[in-house]
Amino acid sequence: MNVFELQHPREWEVRGGGIDFADIFQLGPLKLLIFSAIPRGDLGGSTLTPEETFARFRNSLIEGATITETLINGFRVDIIRYSHRTDHAVYTEIAAPGTVALWQRGEWSYALIDEGDQLQQNGGFDRVLQSFQFVDSQP
Repeated sequence: MNVFELQHPREWEVRGGGIDFADIFQLGPLKLLIFSAIPRGDLGGSTLTPEETFARFRNSLIEGATITETLINGFRVDIIRYSHRTDHAVYTEIAAPGTVALWQRGEWSYALIDEGDQLQQNGGFDRVLQSFQFVDSQP
């Protein structure tokens, strides 16, 4: 069975807090969330699947947002330019307005967040997004 790993620049720092069911990495003003599987019951009761968590996160941003779809390095990416967010109890530290790229690959879901659109003017957000590569690896 093939597993896909997302390779990103080494400069990304691991962050914690503000979210359940995801790893958070930060590079300057950008945040990368990688939603992962948490078996139901691990946290003392019913929990969301990674897909449910990802959907709840996405749905919290789409009201009044501009959504476009693009293909980057062979994977479909939704680009959401949001002006506000609704309460979703998934990630509480997201500031508005901003831009988020959302995509899924295999059992993993990803969100690249540019809070406050700090890297939109100089194309930095697009360059970072295009730098991500998936590689095959064995578990």
